[in-house]
Amino acid sequence: MASAKGCFRNGCLGCLGLVVLFLVVGGIGALVGLRDTRGVQPFDTVLTPDQGAEQSVALALSKGGTVRLNLSEGEFILQPAEAGEGLRVEAVYDDALYDLQQDFTSRPDSTWQYTLGFRKTETGMRAFWQSVFHKGPKARLKIHLPPDVPIELVAEVAKGSLEAELGGLWIRSADLQARMGGFALSIDKPLREPMTSFRIRTAMGG
Repeated sequence: MASAKGCFRNGCLGCLGLVVLFLVVGGIGALVGLRDTRGVQPFDTVLTPDQGAEQSVALALSKGGTVRLNLSEGEFILQPAEAGEGLRVEAVYDDALYDLQQDFTSRPDSTWQYTLGFRKTETGMRAFWQSVFHKGPKARLKIHLPPDVPIELVAEVAKGSLEAELGGLWIRSADLQARMGGFALSIDKPLREPMTSFRIRTAMGG
């Protein structure tokens, strides 16, 4: 019986040793990944749909379209732009840890779709250690929507927070989804026109 207990004890010590080894290796890998980005200032920029677009975005934006957001692991703010201003995004993030993609497409019926994607480039244990050692500001995107353009809004946010101010906008329909994060909605001013549909879905957050 004593021998069995001894084996059990040694087995536990062996498992503990493996766990410690796993954490050490993961930490070293994260440090190696962060070595080249230490001291680098966060990426701070203003994006507009016409960057890299071939068609006349200003002409297309004079008509209705769809704004589709697929965002994760950051702080995201949705609000009206000033009168006469177009769609733009203010972004502050570490481009060594995050990937931001945008796309603007004109449809055959003269409407358009603007897609904005934002996510971490690393996952799993490496992402965990990066978050532990990363000392920069939290990723933050502020999306400004033009108030004088009819918009169908589709937004999905995961592992982050979304603050949406829709007052004064011309939102035809809205489909907002937040998973594993915070969500706040406010409408301080009347909408330009009544919405045809409005849906909010939240999971593991509020």
